[in-house]
Amino acid sequence: MSSSCKLCQVNIWPKLIDRYGPLAVEHKKRIQQTQRRRRSVGAEQRPQEIVNQAKQKGQKAAADDMVHNVMTVQKLLVEKDQGDGVNFLELVINPDDYGQTVENIFYASFLIKEGQAGIQVDDDGQVIIRMFSLIEILCAS
Repeated sequence: MSSSCKLCQVNIWPKLIDRYGPLAVEHKKRIQQTQRRRRSVGAEQRPQEIVNQAKQKGQKAAADDMVHNVMTVQKLLVEKDQGDGVNFLELVINPDDYGQTVENIFYASFLIKEGQAGIQVDDDGQVIIRMFSLIEILCAS
C-alpha cells in the first residue's frame, strides 16, 4: 500500500513519545508514622436490664389485638365467601381510611401465610381470595 501523501510518510511518533510525561521525576520521601500506645481497656460493663412489667403486658396486649384483627378478617371472609371466593380489593379496601386498608391487607396476609386462605386471579383478571376448607388444608399437607 503505497501512498503518495507526504504527511503519511512522516513519522511523528518519536516526537510525541519524547513529550509524554514530566522531564524530571521528584521522589518524595515517605514520613514514617509513630504508633500510639494503646490504652488498656477495663472489664466490659453492660447496662442493667430493667424488666418493665407494664411493657410486657403492653406487648402481650398488642399480640392479642393482632390475633383478634386477623380473626375478624377471617370471619368477614367466611361471611362473604359463597364458594367462589371474594374480590380481594373489595374485602380489604376502606375508601375512607388508607391506614385501615393497609392493616386489612396485613391481616389477610397472615391468613394466606398460614395456609388458611389463598389468592388466585380469575378469568376476568380480578384478584380473588378464598378460605380453604379443613379437607383442602389436610390434603395439602
